[in-house]
Amino acid sequence: MIEPLRERTIQGNHNIGLGKPQGIREMKTQINSICVKSQRNRILERLRSGPLTTFQARNSLDVMHPSARIMELKAQGHNILTHWDRVDGHRIAKYVLFAGGSD
Repeated sequence: MIEPLRERTIQGNHNIGLGKPQGIREMKTQINSICVKSQRNRILERLRSGPLTTFQARNSLDVMHPSARIMELKAQGHNILTHWDRVDGHRIAKYVLFAGGSD
């Protein structure tokens, strides 16, 4: 049986491990929020140089769910158009940033 992660001690009171379970959840939330913000920034910077497809965002920007980040950028007021193409029978989104948004 695998034990849950908890604080452990080795030779005295030197704590090792990841801390209390609620601390882990808080830490994951902070890391995810930083990552999401970073992903939005990478997408926005890339869009400023030209169109971006879903494949490009996943492969070159390490954004696994580009549509969510685009939706968040649109909610922030960025003027982003989504154009749908078909590639090998699959729908692929192409995103284009227009002037007049939050820039």
